Amino acid sequence: MLTNFLKRTILIGATVFVSVCSQFQGNYYQKQQYQSSGDCPQPNGTFPTSTCDGYIQCINGIPEEKLCPDGLLFNPESGPRSFPCQYPVDVDCTGRERTQPPQATDECPHQFGYYKIGDEQNCGQFKNCVDGRSFIFDCPEGLAWNSASYRCDWPDQVSDCNAEAYLGFTCPSDARQFGFGAEEYRFFRSPNDCQRYFICIDSKPRLYNCGEGKAFNDLSNTCDDPENVTGCALPQNSQFRGSSKLAQYYNKNLYKN
Repeated sequence: MLTNFLKRTILIGATVFVSVCSQFQGNYYQKQQYQSSGDCPQPNGTFPTSTCDGYIQCINGIPEEKLCPDGLLFNPESGPRSFPCQYPVDVDCTGRERTQPPQATDECPHQFGYYKIGDEQNCGQFKNCVDGRSFIFDCPEGLAWNSASYRCDWPDQVSDCNAEAYLGFTCPSDARQFGFGAEEYRFFRSPNDCQRYFICIDSKPRLYNCGEGKAFNDLSNTCDDPENVTGCALPQNSQFRGSSKLAQYYNKNLYKN
């Protein structure tokens, strides 16, 4: 009799346990479905709002509205392991152009971002703003900061940079008469030193550097030893011989006569 009683007790207990579990599971999924049917298209993830720097973060179907730091924008294409707020150059704000008011400081127009320094004649510097504090950087020689692509670029590819004024060189109007190379690419030795030269592309200059101890040979359109280039050879025992002295010697003697 005891054995039958234990069997019935175990059976009833198992039935109650299954029933409770089923009810709990049903309520859980009903709760999840209810919560995710509101502001959360999916139980987990980040989703755009009507503004470009706002977004909804959903965790287990529970939505929380958030705002990107000033200067950054929400990128719906960011991966699940990426920070959802990114620089404007990487974000498409079509249909949600509105953003929060800028939180400018004495150094920065926004709390975060990259910004050009200088005018169209001084295009080679930019600043990186972090928490409203600016850090200034120089582009490599001959390049200009391009605000549209967030990178240092050829000056003629930067809309707000005057390549001629910035580089201090204007391509001749008839470059084919004075330059070398194909019509689209014409080479000119720098009038200021031996190491540097310009390539004119669509009548716009681009600056190149042969490097230390080399000079541009405008007869062969190549970087050459200074002694092979007219006006660039250093005299024996010259005070200009050695590190970074070639340009100094050339500048001193180029227009001597």
